[in-house]
Amino acid sequence: MHSNRLSLRASRRAGTAGVLLVLMAAGSAPLAARPFDVSDRIFVTVQQGEDLLIHFGVWNYGYNNPGLSPYPTRVGLMVLGQDPAGRPVGTIPDTTIEYFPGLVFEGWLESLDGSVSLPLYDSNAARLGMAQGLLVVTRASVASSGGPPVPAAAINALQFLPVSTSEALFGSHIGSYDNAAVIRLHNWGADFRIGLGPGWTVGGSISEPGIGGLGPVETSGITGRVTVDNPEPSTWLLLGGGLTLLGWLARRYKSKP
Repeated sequence: MHSNRLSLRASRRAGTAGVLLVLMAAGSAPLAARPFDVSDRIFVTVQQGEDLLIHFGVWNYGYNNPGLSPYPTRVGLMVLGQDPAGRPVGTIPDTTIEYFPGLVFEGWLESLDGSVSLPLYDSNAARLGMAQGLLVVTRASVASSGGPPVPAAAINALQFLPVSTSEALFGSHIGSYDNAAVIRLHNWGADFRIGLGPGWTVGGSISEPGIGGLGPVETSGITGRVTVDNPEPSTWLLLGGGLTLLGWLARRYKSKP
């Protein structure tokens, strides 16, 4: 009888240890999950808690301003998405610009290795009293070829930086066609759908306007790979299965005399 109890306890410990190993593996998997490329999709929904990473290049700024520093001191951002019909709408103070409360992103301009990270600036968010780095989603319209303007929503931001900071940010990648730096957008608010529909891609719905600096010519950046950082669905299935099994073991343990 005593040996049976010991065997039962040992099997319970082994079962619990196995479940804990499953949970540990599932918990570590999101950290190792890689961002997935959405550049060529028509739409992508950036869910709350996800990061959108926009790789881009600024080589054409230096090309159009020969004899001056190729490192820009002003970088803009515009992201176009679906008009979230049905959501509440507010007005930016002292303007006629409408925005969608509850849609909030935080943005950074970062070097490829992450050693330089600068918060983006949104004048509309600033008028609402929000901290620097936070970005709001405003109403917009996009002209379509041969048709009426299409209702849309937009994220707009800007970053000013001295030449020395720009050199640290872009570094030796300054000549890269479309992978010299990264803009990271973290979604703190409701889900937001990026893209404008057939004829557009997610990459084509994102631009870096207003690349300027010491030179007289202003250009637009070249959007490259666009990714969403999101744990793989299999990770959450594994985690959910482990938790279910752990709950079953706990109930079984209580039911035993």
